[in-house]
Amino acid sequence: MTCSVGFADEKPKQTTQSKGLGLRSGLNVGSNPLDLIQRISVQKELKLNDEQTFQVREAFKTNKGKKLKLKDLQNLSKEARAKALEQHRAADYVRQKKLEALILQIVDKSQANRLRQLVVQRRGVAVFNEQSFAANLGLNAEQQASVSDLFLVYNTTRKNFFRDLGKYKPTERRRKAAEFLKSEADRENKLYTNLLAVLNAEQLKKFQQLRGAPFNFGK
Repeated sequence: MTCSVGFADEKPKQTTQSKGLGLRSGLNVGSNPLDLIQRISVQKELKLNDEQTFQVREAFKTNKGKKLKLKDLQNLSKEARAKALEQHRAADYVRQKKLEALILQIVDKSQANRLRQLVVQRRGVAVFNEQSFAANLGLNAEQQASVSDLFLVYNTTRKNFFRDLGKYKPTERRRKAAEFLKSEADRENKLYTNLLAVLNAEQLKKFQQLRGAPFNFGK
């Protein structure tokens, strides 16, 4: 079964068009389909039957990645260490793409589509910053510039805060950091609202289709 999705599919040092579930290396844990489908709550949401659940578990069991141990890098030169890390990332990318292909063989078309929707939800506002997602929505150059400006303001606010945090004494620093992080959800919600305002009616409808019905990842 072949399914396409409008996400960037990033290979180390190379960007290609995605032809799978929307796997993207370098994401935070829990935001790509291979992370999500291992969750019991997600498996229930996808309505995987017992056989599919078993096949998913076996797919991960037989395709475990090799962990790169610190002791294997300690005696290497800077150049050799960088090469070893790059080789490890490349090998892990191949492993994950193989796993993704196996998952696509296990789930049906409807389940694969719902899994992609959950990926969009899990990525949150960050999904708007992906070129292939913007292309899938049909954003024009002006809209893409507006999206970039919104992220610039958001990221600059964070950067400036943490840059200036060091000038405070430890107790005050902890207090300010806690307050800033507590209000982070409000800033993200504001960014999300502003990003949606960039879309026209047709694009907004497309976005809702790509996102699907809300899912509670805290289950």
